[in-house]
Amino acid sequence: MGMILEEKEFYEFATPYLEKIATELKSRYPDVPLMVFTRGACYANENLSKMGFDVVTMDGDVDRSTARATVGDRCGLQGNYDPAELTEDNRKTPETMKETAKALIDELGLIATSEKVLEEWKAPIWYKFSLTQFMSTAKQKIKSRHKYLTRIYKVV
Repeated sequence: MGMILEEKEFYEFATPYLEKIATELKSRYPDVPLMVFTRGACYANENLSKMGFDVVTMDGDVDRSTARATVGDRCGLQGNYDPAELTEDNRKTPETMKETAKALIDELGLIATSEKVLEEWKAPIWYKFSLTQFMSTAKQKIKSRHKYLTRIYKVV
């Protein structure tokens, strides 16, 4: 959406509808997590986080720490994860991968998703391992009532 509309037009035309959608869906389904993906319009994440969305997405060019500071603790963050960050090519080991996954979740409450597809990977085993690390860390954080993640996922 943000790739098509300029910022001024996004706020004028898209924002009122996104707010209406968030309000209506939250009134009908209060226990269902609500995520918004505005590709190319991450400048709007602060406003979107105040509308009731449980998760806002980040594009790959957005600094993660800045994104977290922008939305505060109002919602979770999703996206902006390049699995190549966790490969042997980048001098990562299974232990450093665990530490990186833990840090991204602890500090950002990041829901890791990637624009990269599995076929692009040189080492699919590392891809699987990195996703496994995110999943196991996220499950632990959810069980311990992590401040960003418990709003998104129900503790089972």
